[in-house]
Amino acid sequence: MYRISEEHIGTLLMEGHQDTYSQGRFTYTKDVPGFKYPLKVIVQKEGDTCTIITAYPLKRREMKNESVL
Repeated sequence: MYRISEEHIGTLLMEGHQDTYSQGRFTYTKDVPGFKYPLKVIVQKEGDTCTIITAYPLKRREMKNESVL
């Protein structure tokens, strides 16, 4: 749907701004070339395992809430 590749996800995880989402979950946000808005990934971390919960481009109102604008 959003055409976010594994390469985009890898870039977000390595270079994106990390915030705590909830217990064991983290968000990563970053501007990625080719997307109108920054991408956001929500990740569940358990030990050495990372599970991608979701990935999507932020909407304008979300960018304000997350201090991206």
